[in-house]
Amino acid sequence: MLMAGSCATLLGMHPAEIIYCTAAAALPDRLEAPGGVRLVAHRTVTHDLLLWGAPLLFLMFFSDYVPRSSLSMLLDRMLLPLHFRTWVFFMPGVLHLAGDFLTPGGIRIAGGKIGLGLFRTGDPAEYMVTALFVMLAFLHLFPGFRI
Repeated sequence: MLMAGSCATLLGMHPAEIIYCTAAAALPDRLEAPGGVRLVAHRTVTHDLLLWGAPLLFLMFFSDYVPRSSLSMLLDRMLLPLHFRTWVFFMPGVLHLAGDFLTPGGIRIAGGKIGLGLFRTGDPAEYMVTALFVMLAFLHLFPGFRI
């Protein structure tokens, strides 16, 4: 969650979007077992980059061509003060997968599996990388900060 929120901050997202990305960072894991009932194995379907990346890129670059429903127009009006872009709904999944990509378990892309294997989930190195991202996000928000 901290890494996702930090990355969203570094990407220049708006505060409501940063909060959403932070709160929904575990969405790929949660979708595997909604309500505590496991539907799919861990890091399979819900951890495929195409599931999260394709809709994100489509909405990011072609949102003007997507037919708008009454519901989407109502949500736009409700979320306008928060400045929440539609493509951001898929961003927590992409950020989650970015973190999983660093582990030996990796992520899927169109059924194939890739990962850097830099550290296992819960290893001290994971916390050091997360702390680095948090510090970078802090410095991004407060560029004149001095120790």
